[in-house]
Amino acid sequence: MLTYIGEIAEAVPFVHRNTIRTHINEIFEQDKNLESDVIGDNVQIDGLVMKDAFYKKIAAKFDYDLWMLLH
Repeated sequence: MLTYIGEIAEAVPFVHRNTIRTHINEIFEQDKNLESDVIGDNVQIDGLVMKDAFYKKIAAKFDYDLWMLLH
């Protein structure tokens, strides 16, 4: 059976590369089933912010506040 990408593709939010991490966190909190955000600018897509990788960065007990402020 042939499957086309349009049959399995899902729309995900687009965030500008200068978006602060707290806003990305809010996007993931609003939709618990969301696994990624597309990141880039109006001309170029830079890649994906994967939910599991995002939360691994902020998972340590005290790192969340520091990481959000410093990055």
